Amino acid sequence: MAVNQELDEITALMEALPELLKPGARAAVIAFHSGEAKIVKTYFQRLHKEGRAQLLTKHAVKPTDREVFENSASRSATLRVLELL
Repeated sequence: MAVNQELDEITALMEALPELLKPGARAAVIAFHSGEAKIVKTYFQRLHKEGRAQLLTKHAVKPTDREVFENSASRSATLRVLELL
């Protein structure tokens, strides 16, 4: 993560998101690390509070027990979705 500067990269993407997408567009982000998930959650909540987006997932969507059984790598995945206004 440090070598690829992944946390810095996801932060930069979240900051640019409103300029990258048109109003009505939806952004879905799957995070596989708690550090990434926190950054996504924070930025999505900020956009929502500023009235610039609507949260389509109130809480992070996590894989079901069956999904984890069939694909153990999915156990740490979290999905969040928002729609730009």
